[in-house]
Amino acid sequence: MTNSILQLRQAIATCRVIFWDFDGVIKDTISAKADVFEQVFSEYGEELSKRARSHHEKNGGLSRFEKIPLYLGWAGENVTSGDVERLCVKISENMIEKVVEANFVEGVLDLINSSKAKEQILVSATPTNELEAILEKINMSCVFRWVYGAPIDKTGIVKECLNELKATPQECILIGDSAADKKAAEVNGIRFILRAHSHNEDLQKLHMGITVKDFVANE
Repeated sequence: MTNSILQLRQAIATCRVIFWDFDGVIKDTISAKADVFEQVFSEYGEELSKRARSHHEKNGGLSRFEKIPLYLGWAGENVTSGDVERLCVKISENMIEKVVEANFVEGVLDLINSSKAKEQILVSATPTNELEAILEKINMSCVFRWVYGAPIDKTGIVKECLNELKATPQECILIGDSAADKKAAEVNGIRFILRAHSHNEDLQKLHMGITVKDFVANE
């Protein structure tokens, strides 16, 4: 996707603000996180845990605060706040090291470092406290001007950032890999760059803009 990489770099060169998703865009974590969901929900049986894994892989933009009640409902459980909190803690305990150990998407660190003159903002479905702990462990705590994690509304957060920075939509891009990322960009009128991988093939068919497999420029 050489031309797409060139288009991405041109978009970055002319923008003022870059919104980044994290999972599947900066870190290649979709499968690693799916392992955790499958493990945690194995207490409800193999069929349910496999179903939870598959749903997670296809819906990376949804936070676990939305996923856990859904999966408990599939299990026929009466969903309580206590159940959700217990599973959130269990998932978080297993998730941080999995994410830290996961590979970076190829070329992304060079791209982030070369864009230091831009306002870079992280908007993720990972819980904020967990995201901050991960950034600390991978030495990226000082990279982003603002870090937003779940529970958030990505669309609303992007709008708030635009207002706070007094930035026009034309000055911004959002780099993501999910339908939630695409929606946050489109509702706010900003350019969306899709990072393609094996778990978002349906979204790739719908996206007519810039699509990249990784962030390596082939000379």
